[in-house]
Amino acid sequence: MQADIACTLGSEDLGGRIDEWRAFFSGSVLAVVRSDETTARFRLKDSDQVLAAAVDLARREKQCCGFFEFSVQVEIEGCWLVVGVPDGASAVLAGFVELAGPVA
Repeated sequence: MQADIACTLGSEDLGGRIDEWRAFFSGSVLAVVRSDETTARFRLKDSDQVLAAAVDLARREKQCCGFFEFSVQVEIEGCWLVVGVPDGASAVLAGFVELAGPVA
């Protein structure tokens, strides 16, 4: 069963969450790779604190936006936060990736 493509955060909390993601992306992400229309990978800085922050933020996002899928990939060259959405939600993922802005 697929979750509805909707967010349950109230408007007063939504802005704060968006700010959290922007801050996380600007301080913790080295690169963004769109694998396809439904998947994006965010290369994380090499830090236990960054990894913990990624998991915490993804866990809280999943609570309000159940359609998102989050995972962490650990590879020799580093860790990635992988974000996926179901078919039909590619515009939502594109907006999410835009929050990252240009990354170094």
